[in-house]
Amino acid sequence: MNEPKLRFKADDGSQFPDWEKKKLSDIFVERREMQCIDDEYKLLSFTIEQGVINPEDKKTNKRDFLMKDKASKKFLRTEYNDIIYNPANLKYGAINRNKLGKGLLSPIYAIFYTEQNAVFMESIVRNPDFIKRTLNIWKVL
Repeated sequence: MNEPKLRFKADDGSQFPDWEKKKLSDIFVERREMQCIDDEYKLLSFTIEQGVINPEDKKTNKRDFLMKDKASKKFLRTEYNDIIYNPANLKYGAINRNKLGKGLLSPIYAIFYTEQNAVFMESIVRNPDFIKRTLNIWKVL
């Protein structure tokens, strides 16, 4: 039995265009700006479970002693809606959208921004199948 293909329409009644395959580099741009902590850009934390959070909201701060003299160190800048991931923990789902706002993160993370709908893009990159495919590609490289 053939079922009709379900197609949603735009608000004006027109058809949405067909899906296109795109390279991630066509959609995301890596954010590499580094700076010291200041009044506008506070130090933030990144967790697998919650994404970007204030450091005081972490369940444990046992590793804070590792970072001495935070004021003179440079950190990666992040803005609201950036996509952040931890390359070492991607297999555990360490990829999230910054829902908190501007701040600074450790340079161990990779930070990307997009001109596309960041909420939709987050749903793509957090999909377990996407993560699995990404990890398989990294194995080949």
